Amino acid sequence: MNYLLTLIVSILLIAAPALYGETKAITVGVADTNYYPHHDFENNQTRGYIYDVLALFQAASDYHVVYVPLPIKRLKNRFFHKKDIDLYYPYNPNWHKPTEPKLEIHYSAPVVSILGGTMVLKENLGKGLKHFHALSVPRGFTPIEWYKIQHEHKVNIVEVSNASDALRMVLKKRVDGADVEFNVAQHLLKKLGYRDKLALDPELPLSIVDFHLVTLKQKQFIAEFNAFIIENPTLIRSLKRKYGLRESLDDLGYLLSKNAPNQVNNR
Repeated sequence: MNYLLTLIVSILLIAAPALYGETKAITVGVADTNYYPHHDFENNQTRGYIYDVLALFQAASDYHVVYVPLPIKRLKNRFFHKKDIDLYYPYNPNWHKPTEPKLEIHYSAPVVSILGGTMVLKENLGKGLKHFHALSVPRGFTPIEWYKIQHEHKVNIVEVSNASDALRMVLKKRVDGADVEFNVAQHLLKKLGYRDKLALDPELPLSIVDFHLVTLKQKQFIAEFNAFIIENPTLIRSLKRKYGLRESLDDLGYLLSKNAPNQVNNR
């Protein structure tokens, strides 16, 4: 199935340029970072789950998607202030800060849910906050729930360049855990050759967050995209399997107790 999906997407992308003259170009602002398998738009890359979803939607619609990869701050400025980008991905309602403009933002249906947890050495799994003293965080991400308990539990939050460095800090025992999304962590740990060394600890602050496409003006695009998602559940599930995406603790074999955290991190 994964090979078939890859083949279908490749054929559609090869055929798409011949259709551009008959389609409506629409810009999608994305962070120029590597957040694979969810997305990777770093250094002119165009790959990942959302890329395949939009490629298939593009092939089934009258739109031609043009990606605009930018640093997060510039992306927000272009989208919310200059308003010269049609769509923004990924976004979540909880990320809109009170200091930002009060705008009518139109959200797509959830495209995927992410597991923004704390990755720890397996031998430290379940030790809890009592034995947790330092957390590594990739630059550009803000662990709001960790900040809430930082002073009470005397947790030192260390900002590093990227998710790979955050995970390396844990592997080298320089920190107790890394605030890195589970699927991203699994991909990076496999590349580093340490896939079985770290695990997501459900006893520590956890974020289960929906990723949405958002727009200020292109409501029709959102309506058509939502219809595509609703009408193609099997295709969407197949894409998630292709990328090995896990969206809940149940997917990981954890049992989420009544009191387990279900919190939202902000960017």
